[in-house]
Amino acid sequence: MNNVQGVGTATAVSVPEKSKTVNFRAQTTPAQNDSVDSFIKEQEKARKKAERDKKISMGISIGTFAAFLAIAAVSIASITGKFNPAGFKKSQMEFKSLVSDSTLGDLKTTKTLQDDVKTMLVDMINSKEIKPEYLELAGLKNKGFPNAAILTGASGTGKTESIKMFAKADGSDFAVIKMTTFGNSYLNGNAVSMSEMFKEISKMLEKNPNKKFTILFDEGDALTRKIQNIDSHNEHLGKDRQSFITGLEELLRHKNVNVFMATNVPIQEIDEAVITRFGRNINYNLPNAEQLFEGLKFHLRDVKGCNLNGANFFDDKKEDIMAFIQEMIDKKCAFRDLKNVTTQAMADYSKEMQVLDKQLPFDVKYLSGALKLQGKTAGEIASESAAKSNSLIEFLTEFLGKGE
Repeated sequence: MNNVQGVGTATAVSVPEKSKTVNFRAQTTPAQNDSVDSFIKEQEKARKKAERDKKISMGISIGTFAAFLAIAAVSIASITGKFNPAGFKKSQMEFKSLVSDSTLGDLKTTKTLQDDVKTMLVDMINSKEIKPEYLELAGLKNKGFPNAAILTGASGTGKTESIKMFAKADGSDFAVIKMTTFGNSYLNGNAVSMSEMFKEISKMLEKNPNKKFTILFDEGDALTRKIQNIDSHNEHLGKDRQSFITGLEELLRHKNVNVFMATNVPIQEIDEAVITRFGRNINYNLPNAEQLFEGLKFHLRDVKGCNLNGANFFDDKKEDIMAFIQEMIDKKCAFRDLKNVTTQAMADYSKEMQVLDKQLPFDVKYLSGALKLQGKTAGEIASESAAKSNSLIEFLTEFLGKGE
């Protein structure tokens, strides 16, 4: 034992020979150790999750505030007319000359167009005055611009093609503008896009006063249909239509432009405010036998097999051709259907010659076979659509009648 001498009274103190600081830890079993480790890990995971949630919450708060500022900015811009979600693109109206386009027939001599359609279009080229009978057909009295017309008729009846022929005969640059390609209807997207478009067109017309232009607004009913009730849910539709009317009026004051609007719906479904801006309403019907025959000749004009070894398809096979054309009339085919049928027929004809490795005269069988492969025609689709519409009207009439 070691004796330690302290200050003051000498006292003998006993100290363990190897004294050291000892940290006591409860003795645990292996199972308890696992439980403790698991608890510690869970606590650490919970701490990290809490930190992550805090950061996410802060990020969401910042994002929400930023989104609020963006919405506020967009709302202010839309109210002031300076916001356009899509923006007008000049590629939406590419003008080009059709004077040398050999795929287009001659407007003045073609037999594929209805006589009244051809007469009205030729008259628009020759005169800027509207004849009284045209005003009467349009239901107008000294109203409307002489350089504008609404085209109505089923899809594929030749509206676009006829205006291309018009532009070719008129010597004017031509552009098709689809009314469904503008920006978002909400937040004034359409209205702003159209305003930009009309400004661009007006600039072009002013810069080229000695040049002529023809514009076709296709699928016009997308923005010009009647709206029975306008409220907060569809207020944008009224703005779209008004923007179109305002721009159209300014556009038609230029003397070097002709404007057409094509639609598949009846004229009765177009808003009167739009109709009165146009000087003519031109209705297109499904083609008759003569028009289909002339159209067939036009589409097959480059098929050498139609004049093979002195034989003439249209003279020698006229009876069979007319029987085929009657099939087309029965199926309510439009010019677009005729184009599809002839394209398929020529492909089948070419394929058979390749298989047999010899020249063959063109035959009506190729046309009949192609017609059988076609789905519903433009006329059939239009008829079904009209039937559904009439059925709905009859149902509503009967239903409302019972309610009285």
